[in-house]
Amino acid sequence: MAPPDDVSAERIEEGRKVKDLIDQMEIKVRPGSIWYLISNSWMQEWQKYVYYDYLRGQPMREVKENQRSRPGPINNSDIIMAIPNK
Repeated sequence: MAPPDDVSAERIEEGRKVKDLIDQMEIKVRPGSIWYLISNSWMQEWQKYVYYDYLRGQPMREVKENQRSRPGPINNSDIIMAIPNK
């Protein structure tokens, strides 16, 4: 599936690499395997940046309506709870 001319091929390729990893997760997740947590809100912004829904089959015209800029470094502050010192 080739992206339209006005869409960044680099973004599509970045998204395709991670989509392939996500598609394989169900196969590779087993007891004892190591995985890292990433904030869902950050992940959703990144998915918009790389046209992730287009890679999953949604029409590009719909995906481009939600297009975002690169979300910046991974920010997990919304999944971490501070525990006060005692």
